[in-house]
Amino acid sequence: MYIQPITEGNYYHIYNRGINGEDIFKSQENYPFFLKQYQMYCSDVFDTYAYSLLKNHFHLLVYVKEDVWVPKHNKQGMIRLNASKQLSHFFNSYAQSINWSVGRTGGLFESPFERKHVDNESYLDSMIRYCHFNAYKHGFVKDFRDWEYSSYHSILNKNEGIVAVSKVLELFGGDVSLFEKSHLERQLLNPDRYGIE
Repeated sequence: MYIQPITEGNYYHIYNRGINGEDIFKSQENYPFFLKQYQMYCSDVFDTYAYSLLKNHFHLLVYVKEDVWVPKHNKQGMIRLNASKQLSHFFNSYAQSINWSVGRTGGLFESPFERKHVDNESYLDSMIRYCHFNAYKHGFVKDFRDWEYSSYHSILNKNEGIVAVSKVLELFGGDVSLFEKSHLERQLLNPDRYGIE
């Protein structure tokens, strides 16, 4: 089976789910823990444009940074980071923690993780909304704005934590109101797909 490589200087939609549809978030505390681990392992190699975490799967929209070097753990020189390896470390760390907390063993995620190259700005723009509308699509909420575990509110509130908010807003003319409007207009055009109260 061909596995598309993740190459530097490109955007990707990265997503995965639990093995056999198993939940990857076993409790509410797992959602912020997932983001904390993601930030620890992946913030050096990715600019994150959007995310959505659902009970049995997740979506990430990322830009792969180029030529990333960091100090070695022993402080003796530098090491060049590889985005795929950082994702692997992240998934393994998260899975081990979940397994330990609930007394399970074995893999948590399907392997390999899915990835799609996002090759133009229009696709990038639509993928941001896709991530934010995902909780409605899967029936978790009646309005996408009610889902707590997506990057929508972080961007709306200009919370530069995990998400590269300023880079996301550049796609919307640097204007947070245009970002919000683009979501609400799409929602109004197709409420059955995107959810509206």
